[in-house]
Amino acid sequence: MYFAHINTNGRVLGFYRTDIHGDAIPEGAVEISAEIHAAWLVDTARQRWNGEALEPCDPPPPPPPPPVTDVSFWQFMMAAWKLDFITHAEALAAVRSRTMPPAFVTALAGLPEAARLEAELKFAGITRMLRSDPLFARVVAANIATDEQIDGVFAVAATIT
Repeated sequence: MYFAHINTNGRVLGFYRTDIHGDAIPEGAVEISAEIHAAWLVDTARQRWNGEALEPCDPPPPPPPPPVTDVSFWQFMMAAWKLDFITHAEALAAVRSRTMPPAFVTALAGLPEAARLEAELKFAGITRMLRSDPLFARVVAANIATDEQIDGVFAVAATIT
């Protein structure tokens, strides 16, 4: 016997056979014939189960691209400027002389002095911006930008060449 484990849209999540899977067939799986199983395998993404039979459908949309987590320093500063998080002058000063934009200064203001000095040194020598850098958590905590906005800066930065 063949079974199809399907989601609420009738799309298959997996196929099962009693002679292979035994009692490991998911609860709610639908029993299907060998002919339906074979037909479904021909183009799984463009068919779904309507409760009685297979019917054609559009394939599911592709998954979203993975988030960008690593861009060059200058790409990040250009994107931050293009998205109006910093001014052109602040972006240029950051790239030319590593002058920290006011938003970053504000984010670091609440740190203990030793941690703030370490962050300033890091900023002065950084060549890559990593989304995982704790500085971005400070920017969010200081209500300067949201995680989604920071992700947006990384996404735009990745398109700049």
